[in-house]
Amino acid sequence: MNPGAGPEAEPDAALVERAARGDAAAFAVLARRHGPRMARTARGMGVPAPEVEDVTQAALVAAWRSLLDYDLRRPFASWACAIAANKARDWRRHRQRRRLWLDAEPLDSGAAAAVADAGQDPEMAEALRRVAAALDRLPGHLREPLVLTAVSGLSYAEAAQALGISVKAAETRIRRARDQLARLLEPR
Repeated sequence: MNPGAGPEAEPDAALVERAARGDAAAFAVLARRHGPRMARTARGMGVPAPEVEDVTQAALVAAWRSLLDYDLRRPFASWACAIAANKARDWRRHRQRRRLWLDAEPLDSGAAAAVADAGQDPEMAEALRRVAAALDRLPGHLREPLVLTAVSGLSYAEAAQALGISVKAAETRIRRARDQLARLLEPR
């Protein structure tokens, strides 16, 4: 490491080792480095924009608490995205239970996501809304590897590792997810 470069230039493994010993500053660097990707993972898994920050924070807390279990041979990004995906799944289960027991739709159930940014092209906003709705309709086992690769930028191997499946299974699920998305997005 370059002595003048500081912690921002340190590799993930070195930061994880320091953070596991209680160095909060080292973990803060990891959070800045990987938090946005974790947030994209949560959003891609169907967490609405107003809830993404909370789910990401929960994922970061879970990562902090689990650092001693982290395998330094694995890429930190795939491990962190797997935690974010798990927290997004938890959020979805909680939302489904809430609907079941309260028979009420949460206020953030997608209404906020459907509102276009004032400066955004209305056609683009509608296309993005359609894609997000189609992603939400995919079964989890197909949506998850697609989100991890297409939205979070993980390789097929990293996504497979994050999900605990083979690379071939990830490739197959991604292909099926893309096929289903294409059918869902076809003009009627």
